[in-house]
Amino acid sequence: MLIDSSITTGLQQAHDSRVDHGLAMVTAIVAIILASRLHSYVLFHSLAELFSIVVGLTAFSIAWNTRHHIESGFLLVVGLTFGPVAGIDLMHTLAYKGMGVFPGADANLPTQLWIAGRILEVGGIVAASLVADSRRFSTRPVVVVAIGSMSALLAAIFWWDVFPDCWRAGSGLTPFKVGMEYAFMTLLSLALFRLWTHRHRFAPDLFPLVFASVALVIVEEACFTLYTDVYGALNLAGHIAKIGSFYLIYAGLVRFGFARPQELLYRRLNQLNARLADDALRSNERASLAVAAVGGAAWEWDMLSPAIVLTPRHAEWLRTSGTPSSA
Repeated sequence: MLIDSSITTGLQQAHDSRVDHGLAMVTAIVAIILASRLHSYVLFHSLAELFSIVVGLTAFSIAWNTRHHIESGFLLVVGLTFGPVAGIDLMHTLAYKGMGVFPGADANLPTQLWIAGRILEVGGIVAASLVADSRRFSTRPVVVVAIGSMSALLAAIFWWDVFPDCWRAGSGLTPFKVGMEYAFMTLLSLALFRLWTHRHRFAPDLFPLVFASVALVIVEEACFTLYTDVYGALNLAGHIAKIGSFYLIYAGLVRFGFARPQELLYRRLNQLNARLADDALRSNERASLAVAAVGGAAWEWDMLSPAIVLTPRHAEWLRTSGTPSSA
């Protein structure tokens, strides 16, 4: 059965439609999140973080379930890292000042959890940039390392109490916190440079998503390096940049985890059908030439019906009437 080439076009059009709808939906969600700031910053922060957490967990699920089809090593590593990152971000959201989930905790706890989440996120991005043009690695060690790192970071904060302070009342951000943010920006800049030098190995419609996502993480870290008020404008801008970064990776995973494999499948089926049809035509032509050359007579029996199709030459030999064929 031939696969109509319009199917691949239809898939592309359907994907473009989903992208348009997705962008419209995300724009509406971001507008709602921003509007929630008018009520309270705690509400804005909770909604912004929960959106990123849901996107992160969804990206992890897509990356894991389509790991055999995703050809981009960068998308795969980042997607598999996003799940544990979302786990730490959930704890950060619950610990945020004003939530009341951890009685007696000040702004230091959520700031520690923020840095812990960024350690894992930036580590995943840097590692992904090193295997961006390769898919020859096992995914299970990536998940094990990511989950193990998440567990160790949470234990260092909640159980071992060895994670350095990131915020102190009266003085604000600690040198450790600021230094880590600058280290993150440096590592992300190096990762971005490597991605740029290897951009020719990305699909043309994937590289802009990857590049923009990492660039937004740098913007995010810059905002959280400079802010002095946990309820201030820079803190707000940093969370919006984070939403954009997470969504771009999610969009890339949907495109190359779901839509692209389907397009490749139908394209390969079309190529195979075209090749088979061409081979059948050539075989038919060769058979006709061979029969004509020896003056032979050919016949064809359709096994799905009792009819036997004879060539004119064969019909003449048998002195019966047959239905002409090109055999």
